[in-house]
Amino acid sequence: MINILKGISSNLFVTIESPIHSLDPRTKIVSLISLIGSIFFIDNLWGYIGIFLYLVVMITIAKLSIVYMLKWIKSIWFLIFIGAFFQLFTAQGKIIFEIGIFRITDNGVLMAFYISLRLIIVIFLAAILTLTTSPIKLTNGLEKLLNSLFIPPRIAHEFSMTITIALRFIPTIAEEAERIMKSQMARGVKFEEKGLIKRIKALLSIIIPLFYNSFRRAEELATAMEARCYRGYEGRTQYHELKYRKSDFIFYSVSFIVAFISIIS
Repeated sequence: MINILKGISSNLFVTIESPIHSLDPRTKIVSLISLIGSIFFIDNLWGYIGIFLYLVVMITIAKLSIVYMLKWIKSIWFLIFIGAFFQLFTAQGKIIFEIGIFRITDNGVLMAFYISLRLIIVIFLAAILTLTTSPIKLTNGLEKLLNSLFIPPRIAHEFSMTITIALRFIPTIAEEAERIMKSQMARGVKFEEKGLIKRIKALLSIIIPLFYNSFRRAEELATAMEARCYRGYEGRTQYHELKYRKSDFIFYSVSFIVAFISIIS
């Protein structure tokens, strides 16, 4: 759990100048969602290769480090393994290997490979969005998109604000979890002991104080917002209004074309 939080917290906004950073947040949200949606309709390797090549181009233009982004993949490798594992042993097809009730088929191997690729692509696309978009711009873009879908302004604003607060506190929670873990280790708690029950008990020594501190921080934040007369979307304006530019329409077009070609290839 701590490794996952660390991985997410290391994937927050990077302040550099690049063509991808300067795009309207609505452009990146819609384009990347379209790419994520397209991967669930791809049924051949060439489609995934096309998406990966486009990812490499975006990462290069955004001046991001692939090694830096791979750290998050490393932190959640277990989730990727679980997804591939279930596909490997549940898909029907020609049996390649069999031991008791467990059997591996050719379709199982193929589906496990595809599901791993899908998860990695989703992680990379999400990383590009969070690394190239500041939380404030992400909130404004998400709110504008929700308003364009005829969602009531109050709901759109509160949902966007919730996302922003969550992103803001992920690094704080990760640091606090690590601090609690070190404190428990100093008290003699062993997190590497064998046995499921012992590991669950050790993990509870982190989860319980972490939840308590998180609720306390949430209450303090709510009090601070009320003290500053925060009233949600009512009467609020934006210092920087979001406006589409020529580069946004180019990014839209290229992303949709890549998604379409990957599906039909």
